[in-house]
Amino acid sequence: MRLQENGCFAISNEKDAHGIVVDGTVYHVLGKPDLEGHESVILSEITETEYQREQKADQDARQLQNDTAVAELSILLATLMGAN
Repeated sequence: MRLQENGCFAISNEKDAHGIVVDGTVYHVLGKPDLEGHESVILSEITETEYQREQKADQDARQLQNDTAVAELSILLATLMGAN
């Protein structure tokens, strides 16, 4: 996307772009004209395999976090039930 003279953002080609929009949030792309007040990001290309690997790692990390929370809750419940 590109910042227009009227202050609005508009879709543009990659060459003329100032930034990107992800989930409705505008980001400035480093190396492009500044977008004051917007976080700067670096864009890089990755293969589909790399993307899938990252998604799997994120999913595994969330699952581990959930499993840990359940284990901690189970210990807490067992401790409280044993105290009665």
